[in-house]
Amino acid sequence: MERHPFLQEEWGIGEQKKSSGMVTTLRNGFDPRNLILLFVTLLVSVGAWQGARAQATCTTSRSVVAVGEAATETEAIAVAIAQAISQTRGFFVLAREYLKERFLTTLREGRESAEYETEYYQEIVQRYSGLVLGYKVLNKATSVLGLKQIELEVQICLDPGILIVASEEFVSALKPLLPTYWKVYPQPPSKSTRELFDQGFALGASLIAEVKETVAFEDIRVQGQNLIRANLNGALSVYDLKTMEVVYSEPFRINGVGTTRKDAYQDALSKVVLRIAGPLTKFISDTPFAEQQQKSLVRILLSPVKRRSSIEAMKPRIEKLPFVTRLVSVDYAESERRLGVVLELAEAGSACRLAEVFREQMSGIFRLQLRNCSDDLIDYLVIYE
Repeated sequence: MERHPFLQEEWGIGEQKKSSGMVTTLRNGFDPRNLILLFVTLLVSVGAWQGARAQATCTTSRSVVAVGEAATETEAIAVAIAQAISQTRGFFVLAREYLKERFLTTLREGRESAEYETEYYQEIVQRYSGLVLGYKVLNKATSVLGLKQIELEVQICLDPGILIVASEEFVSALKPLLPTYWKVYPQPPSKSTRELFDQGFALGASLIAEVKETVAFEDIRVQGQNLIRANLNGALSVYDLKTMEVVYSEPFRINGVGTTRKDAYQDALSKVVLRIAGPLTKFISDTPFAEQQQKSLVRILLSPVKRRSSIEAMKPRIEKLPFVTRLVSVDYAESERRLGVVLELAEAGSACRLAEVFREQMSGIFRLQLRNCSDDLIDYLVIYE
């Protein structure tokens, strides 16, 4: 059933509701509460919260019915929404309980009464609009023990996303190496882990990739030329928001060279993102979003290949390539000196994006020239082995 979350008729926005206090109006009959309501509505329309901007771009969602039971209606709503998210997004107990507490805090903030359900709705959808697109109360009851029971229909966004905590330059270099159907949310490294969790949940992200880096520069002289070397050190940590645990961690120490500090840093940065894009791609592809999965196979041909040792040397490099989720097969026709490699890609149509990266990553083993590239075939001429 189609939902129009912010229509006044359906969600009661703008309805006159009684309260225990006195209603104050201006002489012309204007109720000042309508001004407050107008302000809240404007906040929703312009995306006052960062999560609200994600709502407009959600491409795949699912409605699910969930029941919450608690001492108050406020708590029951929080429980039901957290249950609905767990059903659709596969959140584990720890993440579900964390979300429930955050929802409860959100609902209680600035609220003196549990009377205005519309306000509950606005608070949740504004702050968590990348995750919760809307909800509707289907039924209310009170158990024999006096607990409040609320049945909700909740619409959950299923678009996969990753919150990357790194400098603007780092995110810009890394983003082109990740599957395009994943939303990438950049975040400067200035927040605590708890704040990052809150932001990740609000945006509907599935992973948080936190990059910590330091860079030191030194003057060097190479073949009579004055250059600058950038020593880029740091570590990547990946958090899975389903479990709220670190699922991958890798330190890096990379050097880059250039005529300026900026060039040297960019050279080092390009090497680092190639190193970490592969593991990130595998985590992204393993996240169960069947609606967005776009995996495909590509066959890579190299010829002439003379030594079997070259084949063994290239396998570890292939497994760390961006765009690649797994090495499917390797076959070597010795009589024809032709090597064939079949790779599974995280995203259909990314083969030619992989082609240039593959050529660069095989340097030191092969010097390659690209002969042909299509969605399912990459063909190289081996100039030097």
